[in-house]
Amino acid sequence: MLKLPASIGTFAVLIALGGCGSPTGPLPPPVAPTPRAVEMSVTLYHCGFNPITYQGKKWEATFEPFDNENKPPSWRGHGTISEIGPTRLLYQDDSGVKVTYVPDEEVPPVTNCA
Repeated sequence: MLKLPASIGTFAVLIALGGCGSPTGPLPPPVAPTPRAVEMSVTLYHCGFNPITYQGKKWEATFEPFDNENKPPSWRGHGTISEIGPTRLLYQDDSGVKVTYVPDEEVPPVTNCA
């Protein structure tokens, strides 16, 4: 029978239990997933952007930079929607125009648009 010194036997048990090269510090934090962009068309009416429906919910533009009368020539009306928070969406037109949307109940009704 082969007899090994106790230190070698202890080392063998530690290797078997803990492995070699295990991390000595905390693990890095998980990386947040990149928001998924969904293709969407957005239309303009005479007072600004029409509401959109995203995941069964109605959303309104927070700022009306232009309407159907003064839209930039580059406007395409097609782009992508990405979630930028639990109550914010970002629409980016294929021409580069960006518009933020919020749930419909956060936007008061327009009263001065005839």
